[in-house]
Amino acid sequence: MNEVKRNLRGLVFVSPWLIGFLIFGLYPMAMAIYLAFTNYNILQPANTKFTGLDNFTRMAGDSLFWKSLGNTAWMTGLGVPLSVMVGLLIALPLAQKMRGVDLYRTLIYLPTLVPPLVVTLLFLWILNPNYGLLKMPLNALGIESPGWLADPLWAKPAILIMVIWNTTGQVMVITLAGLRDIPRHLYEAAEIDGAGTWDKFIHVTLPGLSPVLFYNVLTGILFFIQIFTQAYAASVGGSGGGGSGQSIGSPVNSTLMLSLNIYKNAFVFWQAGYASMLSLVILVLSLGLALLFFRYARRYVHYGFTGE
Repeated sequence: MNEVKRNLRGLVFVSPWLIGFLIFGLYPMAMAIYLAFTNYNILQPANTKFTGLDNFTRMAGDSLFWKSLGNTAWMTGLGVPLSVMVGLLIALPLAQKMRGVDLYRTLIYLPTLVPPLVVTLLFLWILNPNYGLLKMPLNALGIESPGWLADPLWAKPAILIMVIWNTTGQVMVITLAGLRDIPRHLYEAAEIDGAGTWDKFIHVTLPGLSPVLFYNVLTGILFFIQIFTQAYAASVGGSGGGGSGQSIGSPVNSTLMLSLNIYKNAFVFWQAGYASMLSLVILVLSLGLALLFFRYARRYVHYGFTGE
């Protein structure tokens, strides 16, 4: 009887989270799966009909879907390795004992605390080709400032820079924690064997950091697939579209990510059924890539690394 009471008490304590998950997690997911097979329009809900695979067929022939998928793949393919490598390169020197290291760590972590929307607005000012902070040094070098977010060639790289600047601090902190967990005697043993800095990095640091790198890559993939705020604010605020819904993904749909395509179809064209089908793509991509990553990358992960 006491055990039953303990279990009930535990259930009471977890019930707020459980209720929140059911209302804000499981229910929206189930509704999205259902709506993906209907013609649901937010402005005309009474006309909703089950349409089977019509939305899937439309998606397969939709050039904007393939454009947004390509943009998302570009952002993920470059963003994940860049964020992990930049975080690692910054964490390596900051893991050493030196004067002012705590200050450097704090300064590098601070951008992580800034909301993504604020970061985007800050970079809209920095990258402005007419009066931006970057215009003067470029002109001093004889380089004409490009129209960063108004140029299809530069728009995605500009957004990528914003995201890397905003997230590097978090990657650095996690990597620092991993570096501290690597036993010091492994480096000492490597030095006795005549290993140089590069050899110690390859044979001690990387294997010891493999669980942390695995985590950073996996969470990075899930983050970049769903990237929204920076792409939305940059495309609407930097394209000269005046903040209209039609400017989402500008210029020339070069910043139209999957998440933006979902938003545009749901809240600009009000076609929530088709938007739900697009959202299933993100779900399948996230689950599929995570499962593949777990299956093939875990063989390179060394838990409880001892150097043996």
